Amino acid sequence: MLLKQTNQKYHDLLTVLVKLQGVAGNGKWLYNAGKNIQRLQEALKPLKEMSQPTDLTIEYDKQRNALLDKYADKGGDGKPIYLQSADGQPQIKVSKNVDKLEKKLKQLEEKYSHAINDKARIEADIAIFMATTQELELFQVRISDIPEGKIPMGFFPALEIMIDDSPDSKVVKIKAV
Repeated sequence: MLLKQTNQKYHDLLTVLVKLQGVAGNGKWLYNAGKNIQRLQEALKPLKEMSQPTDLTIEYDKQRNALLDKYADKGGDGKPIYLQSADGQPQIKVSKNVDKLEKKLKQLEEKYSHAINDKARIEADIAIFMATTQELELFQVRISDIPEGKIPMGFFPALEIMIDDSPDSKVVKIKAV
């Protein structure tokens, strides 16, 4: 069936289908899921290409991580201590030489400003790509073709675009995760 969806929806579907590889099911489910993986990978190939970091970005990240590791407070195992920031992101705990670390990070940011700008541009390009819609021919399955009790309930929102919900489809058992 020809669908017009955002690349984000296609990406979500691809992620779920890849996670479901190896789940036993009837021939129609396995065939259609496999064909959809191929078609989705082809449609999302630009995402894979634009997500590749540049050598300069990789070098910046290595040097930044080395600085953070050097100045981070260490736990009993000698590894940096991580805290959770207000936005839920991990943050390295630094209680000594904070000013020195900030100065070195600023110098590093100045040295690698092009890499930082490239990274920001790539992230913006990815956001635009993910919000863009495209038409794609996907194979559909009926609810009755979905392996009963083998697919976590949380996967169904992504699978929805490949499910034929015609009136003669039957209810399928789902597994709560």
